[in-house]
Parts: sequence; C-alpha cells; structure tokens
Amino acid sequence: MNASFCFAICSIFYMLLIIIIFFSKEKLKNIENKIYSVLIITTFVGLIFEITSTVLELTGNDGTYIHSLFLKLIMVYYLTWIYIFFIYTYYISSKKNKINLKKYILVYIILFVIMISLPLYVKNQNGLVAYTYGPSVNFVYILSGILLTICIILMLKNFKQIKMKKYLPLLSFIVIGSGVSIIQFLFPDILLMSSLQTLVTVLMYFTIENPDLRMIEELNKNKMIIEKTSQGTSNFIFNLTTEIKKYINDVIKVCSRALQTNDKQVYQNTLQKLYSTVKEAENKINNVMDVSAIDIKNIKITNSLYDINKIFEELQLQYKSKIAEDIDFIVNISPNLPSRIYGDGIRLKQILFSLINNAIKYTDHGFIIVEANAIIKYDVCRLIISVEDSGKGIDLEKVNDILSVNEEINEVDIEQTNNLDLNLNSIKKLLKMLGGKLLISSTENKGTKIIVTLDQKFVSDVDSDLERRLSNYNRILGVRKVLIVDDDLKELTTLENYCNELNIDNICTMYGNDVLERTRIGQKFNLIIIDDAMNKMNALDILKALKANENFKTPVVIMLEEKKLSISKHYLADGFSDFIDKSRLDVEIKRIIDKYLN
Repeated sequence: MNASFCFAICSIFYMLLIIIIFFSKEKLKNIENKIYSVLIITTFVGLIFEITSTVLELTGNDGTYIHSLFLKLIMVYYLTWIYIFFIYTYYISSKKNKINLKKYILVYIILFVIMISLPLYVKNQNGLVAYTYGPSVNFVYILSGILLTICIILMLKNFKQIKMKKYLPLLSFIVIGSGVSIIQFLFPDILLMSSLQTLVTVLMYFTIENPDLRMIEELNKNKMIIEKTSQGTSNFIFNLTTEIKKYINDVIKVCSRALQTNDKQVYQNTLQKLYSTVKEAENKINNVMDVSAIDIKNIKITNSLYDINKIFEELQLQYKSKIAEDIDFIVNISPNLPSRIYGDGIRLKQILFSLINNAIKYTDHGFIIVEANAIIKYDVCRLIISVEDSGKGIDLEKVNDILSVNEEINEVDIEQTNNLDLNLNSIKKLLKMLGGKLLISSTENKGTKIIVTLDQKFVSDVDSDLERRLSNYNRILGVRKVLIVDDDLKELTTLENYCNELNIDNICTMYGNDVLERTRIGQKFNLIIIDDAMNKMNALDILKALKANENFKTPVVIMLEEKKLSISKHYLADGFSDFIDKSRLDVEIKRIIDKYLN
C-alpha cells in the first residue's frame, strides 16, 4: 500500500503540470481536445480519490462510511477513464473524425448506474485494506477488457490510415498494462493502475496535433499555391492590358484616316471598322474580364471530373507532328490553371481541337499559338483559351455573321458535333449550349485570334477543410471579420482604412452578387455593411436574398446619405440591424464596430 501511495503522489504532481500546460495554451475547439480535456481532469480527480482513500486507511479511518465512499469513487474513476479512453480511440480511428458524444454519454450513464448499484467488498490484511473485490470490481474489469479489445480491433483495422503516434498511448497501455496486471495478480495490495493511466494520459498530450503548427503548415501550403499562380495571373493581366491598348490604337488610327478625307465611302468603311473594333473590345471586357458576372447557377454542369492539363498534353502530342515545319506551334499554359475541373471536358476538348484544325487548314507559314488561362472566383473557374494564327484570316462580314449566330443546335449540328472538326458556326452554337462565349478578332491575310471563355466548377486541390480550420483558428484569436459592399471605389477605400485602423479583418467588394456568393459557399462574417446607393443591386435586394436562408444570422448594416436619415426607421423595419450616417463615416464605423464586434 505504501508503494502504491508513493506512485500516486508522484503521478499527481506531473499530472498537475500537464493540466497547467494544456489549459494555459490556446487550442482549437475540436472534439479531440475536448475529449482529452475531460480525460486529464478525470485522471487528476481519480488520483485525488486514491490518495484520500490511502490517507484515511493510514490514519485509522478505514471501514468508515467516508472511506467506503472513496473506494466506490475509485471504481467510478476506473470506469470513467477507460470509457473516455475508448471514445478517444474510436474518434481517431474514424475516417471522418466524427462522433456522436450525446449517444456515448447516455451509454456511460447506464454503465455508471449498473456499476454503482453492484456491491463492493474489502479485503483486509494486517489491519489495513489490501484490495477491493466483488461484483462491482468484476463489472469494471470485464467492461475494461471489452472496451480495450474493441480499441485493439479499431487500431488494427485503421493502422495504415492513422499516424503511428496517435496509437502510441493505446500500445503503451496494452504493453505496460500487461505487466501491471501480472504484478497486481501476484501482489494484490500493490495498486499501480492509476499510475499507469496517468502515464498514458501524459503520453497522449504529446500525440495530439499542435493546432499552431498545423495551421502554419496549412497556411504555408496555401502560400505556395498563391505564389505559384501569381506569375501566371500577372502575365494574363499584362496580355489583356496589351490587347485593350491595341484596340484603342486601332480606333485612333481609323479615326485619323477618316479625318483626312471627305469621301463618304471611306467614312462608311471607317464606321464599320470602328464599330467592329469597339465591339471586340466590349466583348473582351464583358465576357472575359468581368468576374462579377461569374455565377455558379449559370453553369451547365455534366457529371464529369476532368484534368484540363491532360487535354493540352494530348493536344501537343497529337498536333506537333502534323503541323508543317515552317509553322511555329506554341502552347502556353498558365500555372494558375487548376488541375481538376468539374464540367464537360469532352465538349471542351472537341471545341479546342476543332479550333486547332481550322488554324492548321488556313495557315501555310508563320505561327499557331494556343494559350490557356483561368480566373477563379470561389468555386467557379472561368477558362480563357485563345488560338491565334498567322493564316489567311476571316472576312469582317463573315466574322459578324458567325458572332451573330443565336440559333440553337439542330439535327445537322448534332450530327457534326460527333467529330473533332467543327466549323465556327457549330462551335458558337455548342458554346452557347454550354454557357460559354466565342470572340473572334481577324484581319485578312494577317491572321486570326479566337478566344473561348467557359465557366466550369472549380475543385480545389487544397485540403477541403482548410477554410473550417482557419475559421476555428480565427475564433480562438478573436479575429472579427467584416464584409463591406460599396460600388464607390473612393468610399470603399475609406471604409477599408477605417477598419484597418480599428484592427478589424475586412473584405471589400463593389458587387452585390459577391455577397450572395460568399455566403452561399459558407464564408462566415461577423458583420456585413452595405451602401444603399448602389447601381446594379441595391441593399434591400441583397438583404432579402440573404434572409431567404433561414440559417443566416449575421447583422446587416446599411449606409445612408444624410437626406435619407429621416426614413431610417423604414430600413430597420425592412430587416436591417442598424444604419450608418455617411456624412460622418469615421465616428459611425467605430460606433457600429463597438456595438456588434466588441
């Protein structure tokens, strides 16, 4: 008994140290940490029960009601510890790391009632308590054996899927526990089980994921992906800027020639060329660069996950040997092109290969350049693929005819779409069916550039629950996030600066649809601020769309001009949480932040 007492005293000191270290650190509020929190407290309380019981025996108070109560509490501790340990093992063995704690608590209550109802007897030796026995002890031992057996089965079944270190506490409990069981069988008066459970509990502390290191690892991974795509994005923006400048220069040249003549025919040709150039520029901006128009609801989705990079690899292998030697065949793939996309990869491949075939057909020398880029907004990927050649070009009138095609695909088109050599009319119709766009820029005897834009569903390569872990981490650090919506860039910048001064994490957008998309995909905000005087989508429309989701609980504040403050009560009646007087933004923003985020 004295040896057992010494072990218990030593165990309680380093158990107390672990408790202080564990609870003094910031932790993710996940199930694993919750289970371990309960386990270390249970272990500490169990050691107190055992030490108290021993002290009562050594002071001659054994056999009293209080002593009997503590002996019973020790058995409750054994039952509780092994049960929590079993729950932990089941949790780390679960593929989805999900567990119904309410169900396990109910089972525990039933086991607790059974154990506490069974009798407990005491074996005395030399006037002192040697050990306890009886139905209550047998019930705990048998239950412990069953739970431990299940733990071993779970470990063997999931050994390859879970990191080795996660099972170290269980392996230690099995190996060391076997030795402890033999010792206690030979010497029943030496109680080592509590000390063993303390050792295993301490060992578990070093197997739990460090949330700080895990988050740093995820952030570094995300940083690498961003760095990888930044160069491709920069090149894409540079190319678009160059093309817009080209359109502007073309307009200047055409206008200059028209100003130098009085010929009506020249004027007419100039207007036609001017209209065509401006229309091309408009289509480029609206159909390629306008990311505010990206909406997953407008995407035609087929049940197919494909790797677009493999399509381009196949393209290079197939056409490299077919193209004449005096034609440079260049394929430029941006590094920000995602590897996995959900959509119609077969039709995309058909369109792309048909465009290459057309370029080869009308190009005798010079070059054929294929470029691919992507704009990713949340879970939508806008593919931007261009095929440019130095061939014969297309007559301006024919280009306009192709771009004006609005008919749906007919039986003849369907028959033609079964091959990889579609004409431009069929490609235009096929893209319309898929929700894509076709842009054509061509000069006779100089060449043609065709741009295809197509929205597909983006499937991220990043760990899918990164956003959830970042959200949990932000809650631990007390990070407060605000979404600000205002289509006045100057005012939006001012609001952003105010939030930065108040140390508020903020996201600013000029588009009302952006709010709906962000909330739809599950992004969480502590506060949303919307300007009332927006052109495309007003604040009330945004609020109604947000409130359509029954789970939406975020406060929404509207910004009002001074002349509208007199009807502010109507806005509150419509469902806005508060309003901001735009004539004194600095004071009002601080008031709203203090009210809703502090």
